[in-house]
Amino acid sequence: MGCKKIALLVTSALFCLSSYAQVTMNLVEGKRKVVSSNTSVAISYENYVRAQKESKAARLALLPSFSVDLFLLDYQYIMLRSIIPEPSRFFSAAASAELVGAADLNRLIVKRNILEDFEKNYYLLQMRKSFLPMLAQELEILEELEQDTLEAYELGAVEFSEYYQAKRTALGARSAYLGAEQLIASDELGMKLMLEIPNDTELVLENEDLYNGALDFPESSTEAESIAVNNSKEIETYYYTINAARKMKKGVAISWLSWSGVGFDYFARSSIAKSNIRKLENERTKTIYETRNQVSKLYQLIENQKKKIEIQERLVEMADLNYEAKLDQFNELRGTKIALKKAEISTLSSKREYLSLEYELEILYISLKRILGTTMISNEVPRA
Repeated sequence: MGCKKIALLVTSALFCLSSYAQVTMNLVEGKRKVVSSNTSVAISYENYVRAQKESKAARLALLPSFSVDLFLLDYQYIMLRSIIPEPSRFFSAAASAELVGAADLNRLIVKRNILEDFEKNYYLLQMRKSFLPMLAQELEILEELEQDTLEAYELGAVEFSEYYQAKRTALGARSAYLGAEQLIASDELGMKLMLEIPNDTELVLENEDLYNGALDFPESSTEAESIAVNNSKEIETYYYTINAARKMKKGVAISWLSWSGVGFDYFARSSIAKSNIRKLENERTKTIYETRNQVSKLYQLIENQKKKIEIQERLVEMADLNYEAKLDQFNELRGTKIALKKAEISTLSSKREYLSLEYELEILYISLKRILGTTMISNEVPRA
């Protein structure tokens, strides 16, 4: 009985520990975990392995093969057919080898995309968590302002419209606070899905400084566009897929030389193969244009964002000065408590907007370093 009780206690303790599991990590640790355990990365690896196996199977198919027909039909014909493969199969095997290179690049593309999304979500979650106490403080002040305005209205000091506006603003602030809590919960769930940890696990992410703006980015958009095109794995993938399509076209072109002869669909299949090459070449050209345009757009957005931050910084200073003036007036009995609280709300909202702009700039930098082909863990920006 004693052993059973001990076993029951141990099981209960383990259950309690699992129920209150906690995972703490910083940005770099999270990136490494995503790369090592995310299912999308595993799927891209399996696609690469499958491409390797298919290429190997295509090469092995060129070797002699034997069948029962060797003993039932004209053995000389069957022997030649088993030893000498159709010429088109050589081109199919060569095309399969090219697709292995494309699959290998796709692995890297999947990793970089996941790391980009993870880092963006990490900072968005950090931003929203930093907003929460600010929103709570604003809500508290607005509810006090609502009560003060009600008292002033009852005394006839203000119109009903002013009280109505104060009440409406307070309700809007409560709704914004609840919405922020929901966004945080949704973001945390998304992070857990990317990290593939159980939903009942408490995820604690360490606060990270905004660092991407200090990376060694190219000074000009023109230079950055060239770097992005030269380092784009999406564009490089077309090198392999176009080569594979060209080899498949050669295989179709020589398919008339086969043991089974040529059919009436020969010219149609040849036309389709040529069309496939043109399609891939056009897609590659389109991807190059899109890459250049995205880089140019990001540089413009970053420049505009910096200007917004400068303006907002001045607005924060003005809000602080206004609050100090209202506070002095209130202390000298020349101002009202309502005016003071409105000034305090203006200060808090200005600072929150400034913080939001800072995080938005960080997100833009993350997008820029991804499209430039930066290694997303070591953050080494490629150069021309």
